[in-house]
Amino acid sequence: ITLWGRTNVTVQNVQIRQFDTGILLANGTRNFLVGNSISDSINGSIVLYHAWENTLAGNNMSVRGNIGILLDSSTNNTITANSVTNGLNCRYGCMIGYQSSDNFLSFNTIAACNEAGILVSSSPKNTVADNNVTDSYTGIQFNSCSGNRVYHNNFVNNSIQASVLEATEAWDEGYPSGGNFWNYWWSIYNGSDLFRGPGQNETGSDGIADSPYIIDSNNKDNYPFMQPWVGSHSTLYDW
Repeated sequence: ITLWGRTNVTVQNVQIRQFDTGILLANGTRNFLVGNSISDSINGSIVLYHAWENTLAGNNMSVRGNIGILLDSSTNNTITANSVTNGLNCRYGCMIGYQSSDNFLSFNTIAACNEAGILVSSSPKNTVADNNVTDSYTGIQFNSCSGNRVYHNNFVNNSIQASVLEATEAWDEGYPSGGNFWNYWWSIYNGSDLFRGPGQNETGSDGIADSPYIIDSNNKDNYPFMQPWVGSHSTLYDW
């Protein structure tokens, strides 16, 4: 399905199989891609190119090639409650790239990607929140961009939980909102929870580790969770 220069179009409950690209949305605004099933795509299950203020919600994608969801030069889009799994040789679950800013990626489930569950490249001011990213080579990767926000995600059983190249991001929402849950199958994040408070120096536990989760010298989650995050608003996105 190709939508070129369209506004206020809804594509809903469609089954697409074995196409190079499942849905291409280009130069369009305020469109809705909801509840679709896309399998065996090669170069993108859903691709947004020069698109803004669109909503992708509740789509299920089994990826047989490069990318599940690709944003290219696209802004102010909402990507929520989608599922991306590796049908065969999926490199990236979701890629936000090429000057794509102010996008909101939330409540998505991304699993078993060969390179990264989420890749953000050359794109500032995006929000990645309340997602489950599991069993991938890299959970989330940032290349040559800064000013993105990452919080309330569960990164579980990824060989590399987070990779950062020439980027500085915000990995938590401060206290008490907190950061992310980081867990490997061979060992849970081994922080202790004996203290509470913004400085984690007050007596009493609060479900937040007493020490930060260090990604590199410029990136750290100051308030990593001791248990998986369960988003309080996830039921709002029941498509």
